Amino acid sequence: MEKLIIKNRILIIAVVVLVIINAATIGTIIWQVKKFQRFERPSYALKRMPDEKQMQALVRKDLDFTDKQFNQFLLIDSIFRQQSKLLFDKMKAVRIEMVKELLKENPDSMKLNQLAIDLGKLHVELKKNTFEFIKSLRTICTAEQQEKLNNFIRRMIEFEGVGFRKPRDKQFDGEKKFDRKPFKDEPKQEAMPE
Repeated sequence: MEKLIIKNRILIIAVVVLVIINAATIGTIIWQVKKFQRFERPSYALKRMPDEKQMQALVRKDLDFTDKQFNQFLLIDSIFRQQSKLLFDKMKAVRIEMVKELLKENPDSMKLNQLAIDLGKLHVELKKNTFEFIKSLRTICTAEQQEKLNNFIRRMIEFEGVGFRKPRDKQFDGEKKFDRKPFKDEPKQEAMPE
């Protein structure tokens, strides 16, 4: 009889712990979805984002590529964009599955957890793809161009998710702020720590 009571108490404790874990998981996913909605790229950032050709021209100009270097860059960039697009498409499919599961009357926490893991793995792959792109890009740059590339990368990382901006008058050195006033609805950005 005592063993049965102990078993029941253990089962009750296990069920309570699982309910708490499930509630925390669902709460985290809902919070993340709402966070992304709140921080959608503002309209001014969308208007300023360069398209593929503009970005390539910007890189060529900023890094002062020769014709040979630029042709090598186009090949590296093409491979990077193809791989990134595949990853973005997979990430979008996982996000859609997450939302579908969340909207069910009784969402399956195990499935949501697995989808979160899958999304995380895809995000890691996307970052690895970016690192490989940058490493490949460095191989075609001179020492002076590599320094310019480093500054370019710092600018991109500092404003990741906000939209691309090029400093107007000052060269970015990791400490200086841009010399323009922020837009009314633009989030305040801090300089990147070294």
